[in-house]
Amino acid sequence: MKLKRYIFILLLLSAFLMPVNASGRPAAEAFVSVSQVDGTLKIRTNKANANIYVYSILGNLVAERRLAQAQEEISFNLPKGYYIVKVNEEVQKIVVR
Repeated sequence: MKLKRYIFILLLLSAFLMPVNASGRPAAEAFVSVSQVDGTLKIRTNKANANIYVYSILGNLVAERRLAQAQEEISFNLPKGYYIVKVNEEVQKIVVR
């Protein structure tokens, strides 16, 4: 359990230090759009078969889904707070208000 927390903390720190596209590919190739409206987190990407993970700021996995098709949009109803969204290798931070 400590190792899992340690790995998550490293992931969290790297999210603040690395660009959104951690793989170094140009942003035109692939995009991930993460937004929030009235407590609903919306995620959209042009990647097919994308794995989406939503973590709380404490490192707990809050939600996990898989997008079957490109350009599909997923919505999550989440309580107010800070979240880390990981779509495949891309990581973004978001505040739900």
